[in-house]
Parts: sequence; structure tokens; C-alpha cells
Amino acid sequence: MSESDLASIIVGLMADAASGIVGSAGRAVGETVGDVVRRRLSAEADGRAAVAAFDAGPQEPVAQAELTRVLVEVMAGEPPFAVQLTALIPPTVPLPPSIPPQPPQPPRIGRDGIIIDGKSRVTGNLALGDQVIQNVRQGDLKTVLALVAALALVVAAGYGGVRIFADGSPGASGGGTVSESVGAGAVGGGSPGVAPGGAPSSSAAGAAPSPSRSGPEPVRADPPVRFRRSPLGPGGGKGTVVLDGPNLVYVADGRTLQSVDGHDGRVLARMTSAGRIPAPSQDDQKVEGVLPGRPGVGTAGGRHFAVAAFPLVIPGQGTVSDHYAVEVDVLDLGTGEEAGRVRLDDGTISAGAPAVVGIAGGRAVVTVPALSGLPSTYAVDLASGAVAWKLANFQPRLVQDATLVGVSALNGYWDPGFMGSPNEVRAVGAADGTVLWKAMTEAEGIGLTEFAADKVLAYEGHPDGHGTHTLLSTSTGQSIPMQLLDAKGATINSCRFDGRATTVCEVGDYQGGRLIAVDSAGGNVLWQLGFQVRAGERAAPSVTGAWHGAVYGLTQKREPVVLDARTGQDRETAPGATPYLVDEYVALAGDGLYLSAG
Repeated sequence: MSESDLASIIVGLMADAASGIVGSAGRAVGETVGDVVRRRLSAEADGRAAVAAFDAGPQEPVAQAELTRVLVEVMAGEPPFAVQLTALIPPTVPLPPSIPPQPPQPPRIGRDGIIIDGKSRVTGNLALGDQVIQNVRQGDLKTVLALVAALALVVAAGYGGVRIFADGSPGASGGGTVSESVGAGAVGGGSPGVAPGGAPSSSAAGAAPSPSRSGPEPVRADPPVRFRRSPLGPGGGKGTVVLDGPNLVYVADGRTLQSVDGHDGRVLARMTSAGRIPAPSQDDQKVEGVLPGRPGVGTAGGRHFAVAAFPLVIPGQGTVSDHYAVEVDVLDLGTGEEAGRVRLDDGTISAGAPAVVGIAGGRAVVTVPALSGLPSTYAVDLASGAVAWKLANFQPRLVQDATLVGVSALNGYWDPGFMGSPNEVRAVGAADGTVLWKAMTEAEGIGLTEFAADKVLAYEGHPDGHGTHTLLSTSTGQSIPMQLLDAKGATINSCRFDGRATTVCEVGDYQGGRLIAVDSAGGNVLWQLGFQVRAGERAAPSVTGAWHGAVYGLTQKREPVVLDARTGQDRETAPGATPYLVDEYVALAGDGLYLSAG
């Protein structure tokens, strides 16, 4: 087992202990391992930063990946530290699962090393007894890793179950160059199914062959109002996971795009990039709709794709310095195979993380940092793999049908928070990059939220901390009156569109605030509940999500509840979860992954 696998197990133990999903014994092991890790990493700046980020969000994939990376570096330089950590692993800790999981066979020591499934995995003259002890004391890396592999194989043989979202995802291969030939069937020196120049192939789509699902069949409900906790453990980072029916699509370890069955953890499709999405720093500006690491999922030409974008550093030659590019990975979710790798490299891209905003009109829309200081947006045609168009000084925030709605700067200066510099809202056609309309010119601090299938809620911030909201038509850019702001002093705190016909907004006013539901098409108020009420009256819950006629939230007693989006009446008073992301089969809540129970 490599240092990467060992680090993944250690971080998984720490995450499980922090989440509370394990019993007292498991928590004790995780806390003991965590104490050892924290003491060792406290001596280095990178280690302290990684531990602090992990402690702030132990279930966040990015934080787990960064802690794993630091542990790998430390263990590589200090083999005895790897032995110390291995000794703390109990006999119930899994190695990352394979695809598909194979029945474990007991490892044995052979003449040529450790024999696994009839094949020698650790070769060389590995002496036993006193010689092993002497080699460990001298820090012999080969001996240490052999011991680590042997110990891990023994403990893994007795463990059943999988964890998704662990750093060092199952079977992930190391990244090579974009032009590297990968396996048989590569065309023109590319990956399987990739035509010369990085274009996705036009092979017919079909269902991906995969092992049968273990356990009961998924329960489909539209919308689900009852949930049961997934046996797979905690979920991924908020905002970086895309639900795709019963499956979850996300980027593992910063470089591996994959689709995982949300019920049994099987990896259904995967491809690994040559680049890696950097771990975000605490100083990074968070922009709604622009999330590095979140894939785009959509259909083009009758095929179902997942798309992710990764930064690349292109080494210079001689006196020529390095420069930056972006790799766009396209994964066919129907066949489970790579559909293409497209490199964006026109000499204008700067360091930083690209982001996939979505898939529209058969194009994957990717926004990237540029040397000009203003973001650029590229549209990659999923049928040909070619760049259909590029638009400088435009950062799309959301996709509605074939229209992209985003922000552009007006004075050549890009402030990530959009405060202190004039900007405007723009709509762009996904087909050809044509600017369709402009609105809110000279605005500052612009935020955009989907209000309905054909409307966008725009927010303009002000230096005094207050702001104003404007409802815009996606087709024309014209402003639309909002009844929910009729009350004196009313201001919108947040709005959630249920993806069908209703938008639910938390509105602040002089009466303590209200939860208001409006018809997404006509804008008329359907119902409202106050947050501050008299004894015996219904009080508004704190909303976490809304989907297809259901509103999910917490009552003032901090108990989960589901409301009917159209009537506001209690639909389920014991749902079992308060999801922020949900579809017919699975849901993500702040405390983990849940499955639909009806």
C-alpha cells in the first residue's frame, strides 16, 4: 500500500470520529490517530493550515484532500511515522474499494515478496525477524512500505463496506500529460474514445456494464418527503456534488471526475486529469454559481455527460517560462468511459482554478481566470470537442435553457467581490456567445440567483451593507415587479426555486421576518408564515432546500419538517433529514448522505 492509501485511511478515521457516525470504540481510535497527526503536523506551517481547515470542515472533500497530501509528504520523508500510524489502524478499516469489489484472498509471503491473488506485489529480498526491525530503525523506505502493505491487506480482508468521498478515490490513476496514450484503443496518441485533437468520439451511447447493486433497490419519490441515512457514511462538500438520479457526480482528490452509486458506493465511471484543482484558501472570494471542483452534468446528442475543468501548468523550454492552460475532461455517463479531454491553451489563461458553470445547448461552459485580470468564458462543443466560442470579460453565474446569465466589468478592473467597481448583468446565448441583453449597468456587488425557469433574481450590494433586489426576465432582461416586497421595510434574505412552479423566500421586515412562497410564473403570493409568532400559531421553519413542490427545513425546535410548497401546510413532520440538495433517489444534508424512503 502506498503512502497515499495509508493517508486516506487515517483521514477517513479522523473524519468518521468528527462526524459522530461511529461508536465509542471507533471514535476513540479516530481521536487517538488525530492526536498523533496533529502533534506531528503542528511543527510545520502547511501541516497547521491543513489541520485547521480539516477541523473547520472534516467532511469537506477539499479539506480531506489537503490533509491527505500533507500526510503523504511527511510519511515519504519519515518512514517510522508511517509505521507508527499503521500500528494505530484497527482491524475494521477499509482500503479504498476496487471496481467492482472482488472477494479478498488472504495475502501470503512468497519467495519474491507479498503474493496477492497469485501475483507478487512487493518484490525484493524482504528478510524477516531481526533484519526487518533493523531496516525499520534505519528508516529503510522499502521495508517500511512492505510492512504497511502487509498490515493493511490483513486488516482490509476483514472489513465490509465502502466510504465514498474519501481522498485517494478507488483505483484512481496518476495523471500524465494530456497527449499520453492510455490503454488500448487510443486514437492519435490520446485516450480511449478520443479523436485526434482531443475531440470526443461519436461512438454510440449505451448502458455502462456494471455489477448488480447490492442491497435493496432504490426508492424513487418525486419529491421524497422521508429519508433514511445512507450506510456509506458522510456526504461531500456543499456545492461540489451534483445529483444524477440515484448517482452522485463529483471530483475526488482534486483530479478524478467520477460517478458513484449513492446506494452502495460502486464507482460507475471515472477519469483522472493531468491537472489538479487547488485547495481553496480562506481568503478566496466565494461567488454563487462559480465553484471550482463542481462538475457539470447534462445531455448532448442523445448522450449523458459529466464535465469537469482542471488547471494545468505547461512547462517552458530553455529561457521560456511556464504558462497556464485548462484541461476539460468529458465523461460519458452512459457507457462509463472517457469521451474526451479538451485542452484550452491560447496563451491568455492565468493561474487559478477554472469552473464549469453548466451544460447548455450541447456545450460545456467553462469560466477561467485570464492574464488580463478579467475572466474569460469558453464553450466546448461536446459533439466535436472543439471550442465553439470564447468571450472575454464575462463570468456566467447560472444557466437557463440555452441562455447564460452572468456579470461583466465596465472599467477593465475585476474585483472578485464586485464591490467598488462598476459592473453589469449580461445574458449570452450558449450556441454562439452572442450577448442577448444587458441590465443593471454601473451596479456594484452583483449577485445572481435562479428565481424561476425564466427569471433571475439580481442583487446589488452597497458599501453600507444594505442592498436592493431586482427580478429580471431571462429572455429580455426587463425588470419585473415583486409582490413579496410590498410590506414596509421588506428585504429579501434568500430565495429557493423548487425547479418546478414555486419559489420560497425568507424576507426580513419590521415584523420579524416572514417565509413567503410565490408562484414562479405569475409572481403572486401563495402563502406566508412569520418567524416571530404568538403561542399556538404556526411559525416559519428555517429553510434548507426546496424541490418539486416540497420545502425542507428545521422548525424553531430544530426538528426536521417538510412543507407543501403550494399550500404551506405541513406535509411530513418526521422526514428524518433536512436536505439542501435532493432528487428522486438521494439527498445531501449538512450531516451526511441520505436515501429516499418515500
